[in-house]
Amino acid sequence: MGFFDFLNKNEKKEEGTIPQELAISKRLQTITANIEQLEKKLYNKDAPYDYYLPSPEGGNIEDYLLLPSNITSKEDILFLSSLLPGLSKNKTRKNKIQIELITKLFRNYRLGKIDLTDEELFHFLHNWQECRDSYTFQWSKGKLMNMVLARIQEKDLDDTLRNTLQLFRTPETVYMSADHRKVNERIDYMLQTTSLVPVDKKDEWGRVIANYIESKADEKLKLAWADLIKFCLDSSDKTSPPKNWLPKAKELINKVGHDEFAKTMIKSLAINKESIIAVHKNEKDHFLTELNHNILRGLVWCTGLVNDPELQTAVDQYALVAFKKKPSVGPISAKTGTAAMFAFSLLPFKEAVTRLMKFRNKIINNNILKSIDRIISEVAAKNGYDKNLIKEIGVMDFGLDELGNKKIEFGSVTCNIQARNAGDVIIEWKKDDKPIKSVSATVKKEFAGRLKELKNDIKELEAQLQVQKDRIEGYYLEQKVWKYNEWLENYITHPLVKVIASKLIWLFKKEDINETGLLIDNKFFNVKNELITWLDENVSVELWHPINSNIDEIVSWRNFIQEKEITQPFKQAYREIYLLTDAELNTNTYSNRFAAHILRQHQFAALCKQRSWQYHLMGQWDSHNTPTIQLPVWNMTAQYYVDADGNAEANNVGVFNYISTDQVRFYQGNELLQLINVPKIVFSEIMRDVDLFVGVTSIGNDPNWTNTGNEGYNAYWHGYSFGELTESAKMRSEVLQKLIPRLKIADKCSFDKKYLIVKGKLRTYKIHMGSGNIMMEPNDQYLCIVPGGRTEKDPGRIYLPFEGDRQLSVIISKALLLAEDDKIKDVTITRQIK
Repeated sequence: MGFFDFLNKNEKKEEGTIPQELAISKRLQTITANIEQLEKKLYNKDAPYDYYLPSPEGGNIEDYLLLPSNITSKEDILFLSSLLPGLSKNKTRKNKIQIELITKLFRNYRLGKIDLTDEELFHFLHNWQECRDSYTFQWSKGKLMNMVLARIQEKDLDDTLRNTLQLFRTPETVYMSADHRKVNERIDYMLQTTSLVPVDKKDEWGRVIANYIESKADEKLKLAWADLIKFCLDSSDKTSPPKNWLPKAKELINKVGHDEFAKTMIKSLAINKESIIAVHKNEKDHFLTELNHNILRGLVWCTGLVNDPELQTAVDQYALVAFKKKPSVGPISAKTGTAAMFAFSLLPFKEAVTRLMKFRNKIINNNILKSIDRIISEVAAKNGYDKNLIKEIGVMDFGLDELGNKKIEFGSVTCNIQARNAGDVIIEWKKDDKPIKSVSATVKKEFAGRLKELKNDIKELEAQLQVQKDRIEGYYLEQKVWKYNEWLENYITHPLVKVIASKLIWLFKKEDINETGLLIDNKFFNVKNELITWLDENVSVELWHPINSNIDEIVSWRNFIQEKEITQPFKQAYREIYLLTDAELNTNTYSNRFAAHILRQHQFAALCKQRSWQYHLMGQWDSHNTPTIQLPVWNMTAQYYVDADGNAEANNVGVFNYISTDQVRFYQGNELLQLINVPKIVFSEIMRDVDLFVGVTSIGNDPNWTNTGNEGYNAYWHGYSFGELTESAKMRSEVLQKLIPRLKIADKCSFDKKYLIVKGKLRTYKIHMGSGNIMMEPNDQYLCIVPGGRTEKDPGRIYLPFEGDRQLSVIISKALLLAEDDKIKDVTITRQIK
């Protein structure tokens, strides 16, 4: 039996003769007394008061609460509310319990059912809000505020409702969360002087847009803008526009006028872009008020309905800033950035996919990527394309010609851009057709804006070349096959993609004819340097992989590209091939080939992301995870097992500095595969990735490791630094044996298994072709030369058959330096040599 049941049973005779409010008061007192008795029984002393009532053992929590069913009229609610100020003033144990019972009732009660006048509502909420002994008012603030706002929509904002609304403001003198600030902004907007344009004037953009529209002499235009902004405000509480949004938006934009809308939005986006930049520089603590942020999102949606080139460029530039991550904060306005992606989806198909893919290739935030992928899928479906084909159609050409060049004039000065490879964009300046080293101060001043755009465009071009290189290389695990004409359009005639694709070897198939070829002077030649004449629309095209060819063809292609001095954007002719070893056949379901290595975790995580592996940094919390790559074409996954190193050394935020490696495994669904059943190309490509992880991030590559004071892994470091060559290092050795004879230091160099031997005038040096670390004869003394520093000699523009192997360049630069060791001036090296 609950307390109310007890009271109803024992006070039945009194109910008709005493006031209802007195009955409620007696019930409160009875419940309070029973709670106090229960606590003394549970704790055998007076328990300290907190906001949680004791849990009854074997009873019902409802026995200890006032229930909504016990309230029979609004007088009951008002009476309970009127008790709170008095109870709050005298903070006895009994009073605190009664406050808790009353305010919990308020929180659970359907207040909207009670027909309170505006004055009664104000006094009720005021009493509750003033009761500082309970957080239930804060917990119920959203529901209560919506109730007040509903009244304001039905009638004018009079003094009573104005005072009521003020109750929900968080004082400026106390700390405010983002949610508190949003509530304050909404209240301030509602309380501000009535304006034709429904924007919040508390931030710069709100004031600018309101003043701009209200100053219009054309009353029809003024009203059209007001209607459009109100429409954006009413529909912008969604993450994407409602289904019936487009027709109404078009109608309202037409009333404003496309030119007027475009001109105003270009200025608006510029203001907001500068505002976001100010937040990044910590010159402002927040971007826009919540209301204006939502209005801006709606207006950005609308930009997709006005296909104005200047406007779309402004939206593009704004979105880049909106998505930019601020450290420890994230993107300042992912909301409006994603709105820009929706706006792009409304543009003509080719422009839509080009702009969307630009952001798809730049963004790394997973949540934003999901939104962009969803929009891309919708655009593809709407236009009858496979979403994967969008990756090929939507590549920007940056205004390059068929040779990958672009010329931009700044008065008498010309900038020539040459996109030569994924990592090779050449910039040349000329004045009156004569080369110059730099641009004059006059040109910089006169064309400051355009020069800044040029700098950004070059940076974007370099990034896109890398993106396209990675995309094409990824096709090895996708087994992509194209129709010849489709491939020709998207890879060979596209000005940007051609920079990458023209240096690669492709496999052409037609009926029973198979032939590999490479583009030379816009014609395809086979490995024998013979023109391929049978290519037509019936031909299929694949990216050639050496694992499917015999050794003679592979060697011939290596010789071919070296004779033509073709630098491939990634290793193809010289691509490493990983075959199963006897040890892996014995272990059956896993490979230990790259186990027991110590890797730098941060560098490893970055490389995983670059190679499409899923991995998150591990640290001194529940963070263990296994690097995994999804192989959807094969219905497979591959995993590389890693864990914190034995010392579990961490940085100042608890992230492990190093990880140790273990097995590589392959799964089909949830089934662990035998390695012999893994397709050869899948096994080879995955093991190549793992070799890359170790080859780039192992502490064994650090020439300065012995000076770090971390002696626990010195044995591993030495064993890796001068150990047996991996497949990638063996390939590097092969390339070096072909390149070194072409250099001026050829007569000073020789090869001995793992080492490139360089005979200087002072000492003889052994450069390990895996780690790049050096020992000096005759006593194998270690020589520390740190790559990238002033000790490294620039090898200049030496021909290399492929890009992407930095260690190859490091080894060559060290060889060039040591061949003339008598000319070395750096004392950090000379004191080791002498």
